[in-house]
Order: sequence, then C-alpha cells, then structure tokens
Amino acid sequence: MKKIISLQLVLIISIYSFSQKSTLEPYLSIPIIDLDKETSRQVVVDREDGQYLGHPTTALLEDGKTILIVYPKGHGRGEIVYKRSSDGGLIWSPTEGDWIGWVGRWKDLMKGKPGQYRIRFKDNIHSWDCAYPGVELLPDGTFVVTTYGHWEKDKEPYIVSIRFKMEELDKKFREN
Repeated sequence: MKKIISLQLVLIISIYSFSQKSTLEPYLSIPIIDLDKETSRQVVVDREDGQYLGHPTTALLEDGKTILIVYPKGHGRGEIVYKRSSDGGLIWSPTEGDWIGWVGRWKDLMKGKPGQYRIRFKDNIHSWDCAYPGVELLPDGTFVVTTYGHWEKDKEPYIVSIRFKMEELDKKFREN
C-alpha cells in the first residue's frame, strides 16, 4: 500500500512540476530565426475565401527550378488541385477549367515548350473543379483516363472514364 501511495505522490509532483511555466536551461534552448514579417520571401500559391486549403505536397524536378504542387480543398477531403512553377516557386500556374490532356516530350515540359498538342477530353460546365485523373496504360496501348467533373448543367459532379490510343489521336491531329 505504501508503494502505491508513494508512486501516486511522485506522479502528482512530476505532473505539477512539468506543468509550471519555466525558462529552459540555456543548453536546451534553440535560437529562432523569424521570417514571418519578411513578406518579400512569401508567395501566395492559392487562396479562396471560405475555402480551407492545406496539406500541400511538392516535388522538385531534375532541372532544379520546376516545382509541382498538389493539395486538397476542404482539409483533406476535397478535390485535388495541381499547380506548377517553372521559376523556383516565384510564380505558380493555375490549372482550372475543362478536362484537358497534354501530349509532348519530357524535354518539352522541362523547357516550357508547348509540346505537340492538347486533348480536350470533356467540357466541364463549372469554371473549375475537375480533371485530377487517374491514368492507366493497358498492355494493348489503350489509355484509360478517369476523373470527375461537372458534365451536366445543374447536376452534381460525377466520374467519367475515356479510352483512347495515341495512334487515334495522332491521326486526328494530322487531319486538322
């Protein structure tokens, strides 16, 4: 019984002493460099009134200046936003609108060139909020791209898959 009372007393004293505000010993403190007021270092990537934007994930490409960023709207529960900066994060491009694909070479992308052509998969009725597709390449060369969007006026968004082969699109491109 004495051991239990002693243990409880030690726990109470420990909790009390850790909960008290005290200054840290100098050897435990770490200096802080505060950049909060240095607004020249800050770039707003995205902001929407009344919309929670958070949880960004970035990737720096091999050229050392192209940064890709993806993040969800709605505290991890909304659609995914994708943006790109080709100047080390100084300027970020919006990618809102219809469901669009891009055909080109990696070199085109890295050098900011337009590529061969773009594909308009589907007309998104809403001015934004679509086209974060999953892309699968089947063994026979068929691409299956799947995403959601506002495809019909006054309807909730829904998911659509589109199948195509690059040969078909290249032929259409040559015919135009």
